[in-house]
Amino acid sequence: MQIDDVVHYVPIVGSSLSTDGRFVVVATPVYSEDQPLRPVLSRVMDLEQEKPGWVFLNPGTGVESLYNPAIAPDSRRFAAFRYSNALLDMAIGRLDTPEDSPLPLEGIPVDPSAIKWRGLPGEVCCLGTDAEGTRRIWVWEDSQTVSIPLTPEGRGVFDYSFSCTHGTLAWIEQKRQDTHSAFLHVSDDQGESGFSLALEGTPVGFLAWSSDGDKLAYMGRPEGNRLSRSEVWVVSGL
Repeated sequence: MQIDDVVHYVPIVGSSLSTDGRFVVVATPVYSEDQPLRPVLSRVMDLEQEKPGWVFLNPGTGVESLYNPAIAPDSRRFAAFRYSNALLDMAIGRLDTPEDSPLPLEGIPVDPSAIKWRGLPGEVCCLGTDAEGTRRIWVWEDSQTVSIPLTPEGRGVFDYSFSCTHGTLAWIEQKRQDTHSAFLHVSDDQGESGFSLALEGTPVGFLAWSSDGDKLAYMGRPEGNRLSRSEVWVVSGL
């Protein structure tokens, strides 16, 4: 990659790299005199091209922003949030045809966040709030149907991570008033056959599996030190 290929003078507010290393996607604000709100759009680079360059992903007709991109384990599809004055949804597109309009998903939960993918070749998931106000993981088992909750009722999810190659799911439960620590729940990627353990410190996010599926890392602070800097905590032997 040459210096001219770098996205210049704009903050990168989201990014994703494909598993096979071919595609990289970044989300950046777009600065324009006729767009004072600075919408965020995503662009892709195909690193296998003879002369790689950035190409904007088509957000769809009438869509202002396409942001928080996440590339699927198959390294060909992406999912992202879309925003306009009359719309907040999620859509799936293809990286090898960035000019095509993405496919919107049905049944978006309330207050969606944290797009991730489950399994191979990949099913889209996100966090969202159910009718009782609980943050849960939601999954689209088919892109043509609505999302369904994956985690139990009444158990709020703070952060989550899939190991697509090992078929496992880990999620951190939001700390409740009747508990002294946050809990990590580990199961298969269907949310079954799992176990739980108490976590040290106060998690702040960025839960991630190791490539061998044996460890989990997360950012956290020492218990009772809300103003201290975050550190990396590792849970091994999973």
